[in-house]
Amino acid sequence: MKGYTATSPTGEALVYVDRKRMLWLLSVLYPLQGISGIGLHWITGNEAWLALPFFIIYVLGPTLDWVFGEDTNNPPEVFARS
Repeated sequence: MKGYTATSPTGEALVYVDRKRMLWLLSVLYPLQGISGIGLHWITGNEAWLALPFFIIYVLGPTLDWVFGEDTNNPPEVFARS
């Protein structure tokens, strides 16, 4: 796995490995949520599918955020300054 290196203010070398790097590819699917509701409405004719994007944003998103909790895999602050 690819690691990132930085130097701390004390001169110590820090290495960070992003263990969730491949999950960033899922961000490409986010814009498809609007199209999915329209597409499913077009295929089935059921108008309830038009509410799918709202369900994903306002119900599924916060629920998943609550279930998974805080992300403890964040990089150290020194990487933000470099």
